[in-house]
Amino acid sequence: MKKTYLFLLTALAFAIFACAIPSEIEVRGSIPKLKFATQTDFSEEFSNIIKDAFGNDETIKKQDCVKVNEVQTFLIHVQAVDQSFAFDLDTGSINTIEIDGVEYNISDYTTTFQFETDAVIFDSDEEKNKDKSITLPLSSLGDNLKGFNFSSDNIEAKLYIYSENEIIENAVIQIRFDKDDNGVFVHGDNPIIINDIVLARSGIDLNLSDYFETSLPSGGYEIDGFAGMLNDNADYQINVKVTLPANKPIQKSWLDDDVKITAELLVWFPLELEARGEGAAIEFPESTFDGVGGFIDSVVEYMEELSLIVEMNKNPFQDGILVMSQSEGSEMLYNIEHSMGAKTLNFKLSDNNMRIIERLSGDFNPKFSVKFDSGDRLSIPRSFNTTNITFSAKISYMLMGDK
Repeated sequence: MKKTYLFLLTALAFAIFACAIPSEIEVRGSIPKLKFATQTDFSEEFSNIIKDAFGNDETIKKQDCVKVNEVQTFLIHVQAVDQSFAFDLDTGSINTIEIDGVEYNISDYTTTFQFETDAVIFDSDEEKNKDKSITLPLSSLGDNLKGFNFSSDNIEAKLYIYSENEIIENAVIQIRFDKDDNGVFVHGDNPIIINDIVLARSGIDLNLSDYFETSLPSGGYEIDGFAGMLNDNADYQINVKVTLPANKPIQKSWLDDDVKITAELLVWFPLELEARGEGAAIEFPESTFDGVGGFIDSVVEYMEELSLIVEMNKNPFQDGILVMSQSEGSEMLYNIEHSMGAKTLNFKLSDNNMRIIERLSGDFNPKFSVKFDSGDRLSIPRSFNTTNITFSAKISYMLMGDK
């Protein structure tokens, strides 16, 4: 006598899913259906990619842009410069000035003077300042996003330069982003040179973990091409040079106190991705569908077919293909692909698929991913999560009894 063994499926599901109680049980003909309420926060998985990449460097802060609802967006704050300088006119000569231990020739002065040559007041390339260079740890950003670039459409970067001393308005600031090449930072070809400085602070409260505006603060200097660095899978070092140029009038009164200068780099970083070439795929961590593999493995001998539907409040992956696969060395044991719905991740295991799994004899360990075609675009919403997991199974079980 052949019967659908609903109680077996239910009992095993209880065991695998930590005694979760189905929110719905349906029996229609020989196809039982179990629906489990579940909430896996996918948005947190992507948020962790950004947080993990930038580590715990105190000079780099990450803030969640909570007012941007459509796309998960971050503000990255880098303290590129925080430096004080002492000027000493009491050198024994009216025609010299000492800056940080280095003498420069100047014109005669009463209330103003000029440097005869460019005066370097800070240079992170100098040996004494090597520990003041800032490294942007960008190399790990793409580790979990293989085959994707960050879209350059909405990534912005600005530099905010500030000092309470007007002398910095006369300075020239050079910013260079040096790329890591096997442990050596190679000088960037096109340094950014800022003349005619307009002083501005970002005003960011770095004690907060959230940012409550929908764009970067006003002011500052736009830094072009930052998306290219995010997509290089390499670390970058920020090097800064501050120079007071020759033949520019300097007020003697500006030098009565030490001069402090700060430079803040702010990056507006929405999680908008673009698939490049073949092999672009989002790989889900093993914890995302924890228990699914063990559940299927435990009941495979009783199943003819299995359908799994993961319902979500929204599905940013809907243009991709859901893949369940497993390999052993270079051998692909199985690769099962299915398209998806606007709010669902779904796949169906046929009887042939089930027999392949059964032959693995307890070694069923599926990996889940979503693959995309080259050029496909993917925006990660601020909030998206699973709501239900539904199993539909065609199960056969033979009960032998007395005739």
